[in-house]
Amino acid sequence: MNRLRLDKIFPKEKGLGIVELMITIVILSVTMVATAKLQGILLQSSSETNERATALNLVQGKLEDLQGSFNQLTGSSNSFVDIQSGADADITIDNISYARSWVVEDNYYCPYPTIASSCSGRSYPDFKQVTVTITWGDNQSIVLADSISAPNFSGESEVIPILFNNNN
Repeated sequence: MNRLRLDKIFPKEKGLGIVELMITIVILSVTMVATAKLQGILLQSSSETNERATALNLVQGKLEDLQGSFNQLTGSSNSFVDIQSGADADITIDNISYARSWVVEDNYYCPYPTIASSCSGRSYPDFKQVTVTITWGDNQSIVLADSISAPNFSGESEVIPILFNNNN
């Protein structure tokens, strides 16, 4: 009787061949390089995100300063009519220099609800349009705009509704 010998069909191999070893090394090397590049990209992205978050906080802070900087309509150093355009000295945070400026435009309802930049017979604007811009790094910037309404007679600012006529 002929015995079927498995070692003739499936010869036993001893150890890894040089080709298999080289393929394994190449695959591991490519994987490690790709992982290192991905980690570098993630760190750079995280840094840019932190820069944008800082810039946005500076813009929002300036808007809040301007909105809360007055306590009456006219007649004091902190009055609504004294809110003007300007710029800060460069602000450096985490070795990054931010340049912040703001533009303030007076606006009138003349006649209501038409908005104009001037109106005869009016001594103060109904609201001010404020646009704050911050720039940093290589041409990066954030622009944020908001409106500040004139305070009512109690000294607090108020929201003036704009009515729209849909019958036109």
